[in-house]
Amino acid sequence: MRIVVAGATGSVGRAVIRLARARGIGTVALGRDAARLAGVGADEARAVDFRDATSLQACINPGDVVFSALGASASPSPFMGRRRYHDVDVPLNRALLDAAVARKAARFQYVSLAFGRELRQHAFADAHEQVVDAVVASGLPYTILRPTGIFSTFRRLWGFARLGVFPIPGNPECRSNPIHEEDIARNALEHIEGDSAQLEMGGPEVFTRREIGLLLCRAAGWKHGATLRLPNWFHLMNAHLLGIISPRVLDMLRFYLVISEFDNIAPVAGQRRLADYYAQAANNKPGILGGLHRSGW
Repeated sequence: MRIVVAGATGSVGRAVIRLARARGIGTVALGRDAARLAGVGADEARAVDFRDATSLQACINPGDVVFSALGASASPSPFMGRRRYHDVDVPLNRALLDAAVARKAARFQYVSLAFGRELRQHAFADAHEQVVDAVVASGLPYTILRPTGIFSTFRRLWGFARLGVFPIPGNPECRSNPIHEEDIARNALEHIEGDSAQLEMGGPEVFTRREIGLLLCRAAGWKHGATLRLPNWFHLMNAHLLGIISPRVLDMLRFYLVISEFDNIAPVAGQRRLADYYAQAANNKPGILGGLHRSGW
């Protein structure tokens, strides 16, 4: 058995490759950047154009499992790309799905988000759900992974923590149980066979938004960090200003406000703790810009 991982240079894709190889499963890493693909540790790495059906089909063998964490960056940076999620996530994943169907793949796995179906009126969620709809309709066995939030996403907020003040739009007391990317990968590998499934998943700890902010500030070296409640109008005003540079960021920040106004808690499917992850991030000494520096789709 092989698993073909699209979006292999991202945190979830790398975790899938690492755990699959530890289990003796063959791995093929797909991405756009050959130099970055060389560092993910897959058995085989292929730089592809995800819009090219012929190129994609050449990467998939009959019986492969195709795993996709493919999509536009969820970074709030206006310099990560302008194209909206619907214009990136949907066509690229549909092309990959079509190639998987044509090559008679054994299964298609896709990383969506918890509560995505209930939040389809928002562009970020709807782009993911359009991909889910296509996967379900494809006829392939599938696994849809629906995390509440991914630990690595918080690295994009590292710059605020380095300043000692963590801004929070929405309700600071709303709760969530984010999950480590390796726990997502483990769940994916546990569902490469069997019935199709959609898995809502969260980590073992439930935090308020305020607690997450303070935890991140402490990891950045502030023993007495602080959180700052942002009025909704202020958050949206800045979202619209950044949206002049990147309409995608406007979609992302609107969605971030929405999920900061209700408890976003899913069944426990992870084991790793957020404090340990932040401690590791601090040891890696990310800069003030955190994960905002790299250009994306």
